[in-house]
Amino acid sequence: MKKLFIEDISPGDEVVEFFLVRSKNRLSTRSGKPYLDLELQDRTGIVTAKMWDGVEKVEDLFERGDVIKIKAAAQSYRDQLQIKIDDLRLPTAKEDILLEEFLPATSKDVEAMAESIVEFIESLKNPHLGALLRAFWNDDDFRRGFVRSPAARNIHHAYLGGLLEHTLNVTQLAEECAKLYPELDRDLLLTMAILHDIGKIKELGAEAEIIYTREGLLVGHINLGLEMLDEKIALVEDFPKELAIRCRHILLSHHGELEWGSPIVPKTPEAMVLHYLDNLDAKTNIFLRAISTDRNDAEEFTSYHRVMQRNIYKGPRNDTEPDEDR
Repeated sequence: MKKLFIEDISPGDEVVEFFLVRSKNRLSTRSGKPYLDLELQDRTGIVTAKMWDGVEKVEDLFERGDVIKIKAAAQSYRDQLQIKIDDLRLPTAKEDILLEEFLPATSKDVEAMAESIVEFIESLKNPHLGALLRAFWNDDDFRRGFVRSPAARNIHHAYLGGLLEHTLNVTQLAEECAKLYPELDRDLLLTMAILHDIGKIKELGAEAEIIYTREGLLVGHINLGLEMLDEKIALVEDFPKELAIRCRHILLSHHGELEWGSPIVPKTPEAMVLHYLDNLDAKTNIFLRAISTDRNDAEEFTSYHRVMQRNIYKGPRNDTEPDEDR
């Protein structure tokens, strides 16, 4: 069982602990000396690690996705935590390795979130949409995947239970929009809020790490989701053709723009609303996690965020006194 997590490591600490290898590269210094450039991960975060000496002895012992135990020192490099590895090994047969300690997971109550989804399903008045959602939820394989899957590999809600958390957030936002704009078809909007990202279950895998599956890379979650939607619609007796078209359109257009991966842009009010709610929750999650995981308390802004292409403001530095009226 792990005793030291990445979020608790500070420069100057001695680190003797297990970590999941997120990435592994063998590189060379300017003088031609080989070194290992790694990304190590546990459920609390990711840290860069270097091994400068003894590379030849250990480089073939492990691959990306393996858990290793390291003896190392924590350092600060360009204001970021970095680990200098002196030695490493694989776990022994007697050492218990729990993957849940190495993969990030939602901090929310999974059972409570799942129950909230059920409550939304039971609130629908349209019998066909209610039957469609129950066809999904009563599928044990689907439900198990839905509550465990991440919503992405890196960008937003990229942790176990992230798909459920993101889906519930979007559904709750959709409910509020339906109250604000009664002209919207509430049942249709909520149904597709729940189903818009179902293809992520097949697109992403999370065994030793969060990865894209072969289906995910070759087909993509929007197309996979459409296949899943059509399969379940076929199981609902007399499902209206027009309603099926509207459901399919919302799923296909929820990324909003062709260059963002949607094969069609939103052309109904419900599709437009769902796109913006999906984007709102994803971007909010990105901002909040960038702030919560930034380790440099001395700076008012996070380090540069590659996806958002900006430094994100965290607030005044800890040593900054508030302005006083003069």
